[in-house]
Amino acid sequence: MADYIAEINKVTSANKIAGLSPNIKFIIMGELVLTDIILASWKLTSYKIPLLLVPYFFIIICLLKRSNIKRTGYNLLKRIFIFTLFVMLFQLLLIRQGNEIFTWGFFSIHDISLQKAFILGLNTLNIASIIIWFSQITSIEDIAAALNTYGLNHKATFIILSTLQTIEQLQRQIDTIIISQRSRGITIDGNFLQRIKTFIPILLPAFIAALVKIEPTVMMLESRSFFTAKQKTFIRQVPKNGYENIFLIIFSAFFLILLIVRCFCAIYI
Repeated sequence: MADYIAEINKVTSANKIAGLSPNIKFIIMGELVLTDIILASWKLTSYKIPLLLVPYFFIIICLLKRSNIKRTGYNLLKRIFIFTLFVMLFQLLLIRQGNEIFTWGFFSIHDISLQKAFILGLNTLNIASIIIWFSQITSIEDIAAALNTYGLNHKATFIILSTLQTIEQLQRQIDTIIISQRSRGITIDGNFLQRIKTFIPILLPAFIAALVKIEPTVMMLESRSFFTAKQKTFIRQVPKNGYENIFLIIFSAFFLILLIVRCFCAIYI
């Protein structure tokens, strides 16, 4: 039994950053988001553009690479980048606010529109990248274990855990059904209405399969006295790799230095 518990609670990632405890990674994520907000308030050039958000994005990319996130994380980041670029171009070229600084045919660029496009686009991209970093290196089970450690009710923790796990299971089931449908020669591509008609018979079996699992899950919880008021014991504990204090000091020091510089040495160019 002791070997089984040790096997469950061992650190699954050899990477020093990815193997940190989830509560430390959550604190680092919060500091990174606050750093983005501070850098966004640093307006540079005569148009008051937060250009410091650009190198900060590349710092986040370096953090993603050092954490060895999966390819799915980069694919998601690529989609967010394309969406953000579209939003920035829409804000920049079609919304006219402030003084005009450039005109080309129907399109024109105004100073306030330029400022808002950079703030909206880069903030969205940076914060989304930080959230992707956290979600890719932190498992759902580790998040639930950390919530239990901080005293969150076990029922609320189970609701969060089961919801996130159900989403993953539905995604896997839908992917399996799509592969099987394509192997039978059924096309899923086409216009929007055709895709809706094709996905309805795919989604129904997946949701029905998820509903069927509810009763066995409830019976399993009752057999383990989940709904009683007695104090619970948890096999799953918060994993730690021993580098928590080092990385927490590094990221916290960087954040505090930036905060002090922003408060006392504000720069406007």
